[in-house]
Amino acid sequence: MQPFLAYTLGKEQLRRKQAEENVELHETYEKLDEQNKSYRDRGKSGLLERLRKRRDAEPK
Repeated sequence: MQPFLAYTLGKEQLRRKQAEENVELHETYEKLDEQNKSYRDRGKSGLLERLRKRRDAEPK
C-alpha cells in the first residue's frame, strides 16, 4: 500500500510542477508577444505602403 501512495503522491507532484511550468511558459510567450506587437504591426503597415506605392507607380 505504501509504494502505491508514494507513486500516487509523486505523480501528483509531477503534474503540479508541469502545470506551473506551463503557466510560466504561457506568461513568457504573452510578454514576448506584447513586446513584438509593434514590430509585427510596423511590418504589416510597411508592406501595405510598399504595395500601394508599387500600384500607384504602375503606368495606367
